[in-house]
Amino acid sequence: MKIYIIPTRFGLMAAASLAVMLTAGIIYTNNSIFLITFTAASLLLALMIETHRNLKALEFVRAEISSGFAGSLTELRVLLRNNSKRRISNIEISPNSDIAQKFSIGGGDQGLCVAHLEVKARGQHTLRRIRIGTTAPVGLFWAWGYIQLNQKYVGYPKPAGPAPVPDPVQSNDRGQSRSAGEGDDFSGHKTFEAGHSWRRIDWKAVSRGRPWMTKNFQGAHPESLYFDFSKLQGETESRLSQLSLWVKQAHAQNQTFALKLGPKSIPFGSGSAHAIKCLEELGVYEHESQAS
Repeated sequence: MKIYIIPTRFGLMAAASLAVMLTAGIIYTNNSIFLITFTAASLLLALMIETHRNLKALEFVRAEISSGFAGSLTELRVLLRNNSKRRISNIEISPNSDIAQKFSIGGGDQGLCVAHLEVKARGQHTLRRIRIGTTAPVGLFWAWGYIQLNQKYVGYPKPAGPAPVPDPVQSNDRGQSRSAGEGDDFSGHKTFEAGHSWRRIDWKAVSRGRPWMTKNFQGAHPESLYFDFSKLQGETESRLSQLSLWVKQAHAQNQTFALKLGPKSIPFGSGSAHAIKCLEELGVYEHESQAS
């Protein structure tokens, strides 16, 4: 990593003070002023070298970046190793010119620095480099360098839309769907819990003052949600935003769902990995790769 270094605002003030002191020493031909001035200048030079050494002691180990929704912040995790025996503070990680976070790492330790990056648009992006710098030890100089990453991440469509979630369907073991309750034999009741379909509540029993129960059908599969891009109206981006909202809501409620996006279909599933796969497909749908 190539290291650059410049004085900070306080460093410039210190240099200006030394220039005034040197001028005074020349005007009054005072050896004491010369002694103080050159001693302070030597200390300033030593601090500049120390700032450079602090940054040079930091070793880049690896970096990871999370995908996220367009218009939100995502995490950039950078693992650094401090190869010196002294603690280095005021370490600044900057994925771009807008956002920067500061960290410190003890001598001989590794530190996980979590910075944040704005996902500006939907699509696949590449974070090509990040800036790492420090003002340690006293803040008179700013040393920085760039680390090449070329880390790819996906901007998901911003979740938004007025359409309600589609009615649940029944999915069989092969991932095919059918209308809820079709061909199932009634096999009893079970206690109603949050997340159960309201369509299966035994309303007659409720009207008689009995506890809320749902009808259970023998051989029935869990009710699932089926999201189809072609069934929505409007422009492509608004449709993708609506699907993104449905995926987010279904995942939050731990529901099983499938996604049909043009010729591509993602079978029924649930959990974080399934939701991320669906959101990534929405993010890269008919969209050229971008670099940030």
